[in-house]
Amino acid sequence: MVHGPFTGGTSPTITGNMIVLRPQPVLGNVLALVTSDNRHQELLDDVLTLVAAAIEDNRAEIRRKIREQSPWWVPGIVDETIYRKILLAVEDLLREVRGNPVHPLRAKYDAALARFIERLKTSPDAGARAEALTTHLLSAPVVEELAASLWAAARRAATITISSGSIRCARSG
Repeated sequence: MVHGPFTGGTSPTITGNMIVLRPQPVLGNVLALVTSDNRHQELLDDVLTLVAAAIEDNRAEIRRKIREQSPWWVPGIVDETIYRKILLAVEDLLREVRGNPVHPLRAKYDAALARFIERLKTSPDAGARAEALTTHLLSAPVVEELAASLWAAARRAATITISSGSIRCARSG
């Protein structure tokens, strides 16, 4: 319990007094805000770049898997042709999506993200997981120490401001 506005007493605890925040709609609203100016498309561009790099870095592994999964009677030249066609098609698709801000896959990404945000805001399961994670994070000793430190700093700043006469406190009856 806090005694007086800034003096004496104890500081509120994160887990005791402030856990009334329901993180689920907050996270959903934050994601909705991020998507409002298409920042999520930058994330998609980064993911596409990572996928292209992963393909480039794993060409030999892709070739090996195609050969392994091909029947024994298929000539190696056919496997090689399949390998090249698959890689060319995937690389072309990645380039097309990165280069076209209205590509149909971007629209599908937008729709999937919108569904995810809505589920995050409304799903009881997502809410329970978000609240469990929030409780776990807020109960960490470092968070408690940070909260106590911030509370003490705010209390000191308010006390100094009040005692300097910069502001006057109105006292009730």
